[in-house]
Amino acid sequence: MAETVTEMVLKVDLQCTSCYKKIKKILCKFPEIRGQTYDVKQNTVTISVVCCSPEKFRDKLCCKGGKVIQCIVYCNNTAPAPAQVHAKDLLWTMFFWLPSSAAVLRRSLLLRLWV
Repeated sequence: MAETVTEMVLKVDLQCTSCYKKIKKILCKFPEIRGQTYDVKQNTVTISVVCCSPEKFRDKLCCKGGKVIQCIVYCNNTAPAPAQVHAKDLLWTMFFWLPSSAAVLRRSLLLRLWV
């Protein structure tokens, strides 16, 4: 597979200082991210990602971000069919695909979903 550049817009509460610090810390951990633009007035972070599958990267980003990332929107035409994915939807799908043997992880996901 060829690596493609994908633009993503993350909706984050940048007015909150702890959320701002957390999203900045999370985005620094991924070497796939080539550029970051923070728009404090609109509470968005625009990133350009170079990777084979943007869907997997989006899932990783939602797992690391937790409650900080409210929504992820693709900007390119190379995006998959669902252009907007909410973090809670991803957590629900993760919850239902986990085996029952991973009870501790399922419980922690449930706590995140109910809060």
